[in-house]
Amino acid sequence: MSQIQLNKFEKEKRGIELYKKGKTIREIAEEVLISFRDISQIIKKFIEDTMKTKKYKRKYQFKIYLFLREKKPMEVAISLEH
Repeated sequence: MSQIQLNKFEKEKRGIELYKKGKTIREIAEEVLISFRDISQIIKKFIEDTMKTKKYKRKYQFKIYLFLREKKPMEVAISLEH
């Protein structure tokens, strides 16, 4: 399977899409072909930008809390639905 070359903006956008779908940093890094450090920074910026809107502030604060407690993405998603 051939890889399509993405520019930096496209890689960031794709990384965020995969993050929203619950993919791990490892899965995102492998698919988008960027380092763990870079994808972590992209996700951190996305979360910070999203938290600036009142609508998502509590939901994402709780999501960050769950990730810090070493929950898996699927566990976080299930917790947020209740």
